[in-house]
Formats: sequence, structure tokens, C-alpha cells
Amino acid sequence: MTSPILYWIRRDLRLSDNSALSFASQTGRPVVPVFILDEAGEALGAAPKWRLEQGLKALAASYGEHGVKLILRRGNVLEVLNALID
Repeated sequence: MTSPILYWIRRDLRLSDNSALSFASQTGRPVVPVFILDEAGEALGAAPKWRLEQGLKALAASYGEHGVKLILRRGNVLEVLNALID
């Protein structure tokens, strides 16, 4: 069995022209995209949070078109990533 690649999305919500995502996809392994809203994201004002929400909705829809589910989590990045790996 081939282990999946956990692709942590930070601020780059692009599917095209994304070298990290392109590299992960070229391995032939399953790619699991995850976005974590951390303390910095929680501190954003209303307008930036709204733009982030709209961007994540569009990104989730784009992944969905490829049969991939975008995982959304909130909390301490290290704790969330460790929980996803375990």
C-alpha cells in the first residue's frame, strides 16, 4: 500500500501553478489536502476572514471536481497535523 501525502495548505489556495501540489501529484501517491485555521487566521478581521472563507469554498469545489475532499481543521497546527498523521 502506498502511503498518502498530507498536503498542508497555508495561504496559497491555487491549484494551478502550484509547485508543491504539482510535485505531490506527480508521485502517484494519494494527496490529502488540509487547511488549518490557526491563531493567526483567527485574529484576522471580518473582511479578510470572509475572503478566506470564499477562497476555501472555491478551493473545496475545485478539489471536489477531481474527486478529492479538502479537509478543514481549526486549532494548533502541530496538534492538528499530528492528529491527522496518527
